[in-house]
Amino acid sequence: MVIEQQIGSIIAAAAALCGAALGYFGSLNSQRIAAEAENKRRRADHILEKEAEMLIQLLEDAEHCHAIAQEYMSKSSNGEVTDEFLEDANDALASFESTARQSKVFLDPERQESMDSLLGTLRTMYVYGDEQRRGRPKMAEEVLNREGVVKDFGEFIESIQALIQDRTSALDS
Repeated sequence: MVIEQQIGSIIAAAAALCGAALGYFGSLNSQRIAAEAENKRRRADHILEKEAEMLIQLLEDAEHCHAIAQEYMSKSSNGEVTDEFLEDANDALASFESTARQSKVFLDPERQESMDSLLGTLRTMYVYGDEQRRGRPKMAEEVLNREGVVKDFGEFIESIQALIQDRTSALDS
């Protein structure tokens, strides 16, 4: 009878030990899963943050390039373009083109098309200025679609602002 009690006690102790071990390993597994989920959330937040930063930079570069292109058109018509301004204008266009290439990964096809259209319009504005500087105002007017300038810029800005709003809302939640 004593041996049976001891065997029962040993079995009960072993069962308790196994239960504690299962509870401990289950807790470790839960902690690991929670840590992995937290890391995934942090990576997703980091990507959303980088995307929002890139889109804001894209918007800023587009607005700057558009303003410079407008100024270039005006100055070239009046013969007031300096080499320094021309360098700044080319830098603004190059900066926007670079940011546009980098941000394509974050844009859907519709927004990519809008960005490409704006890039084409900005380049046309530069061609207009170049033709004006060369003393060919008729040629300059032929290459420029003034309605397209306003339309392309407005559509692009509206589209990117909406996307930035979506991404910043996703970051907040």
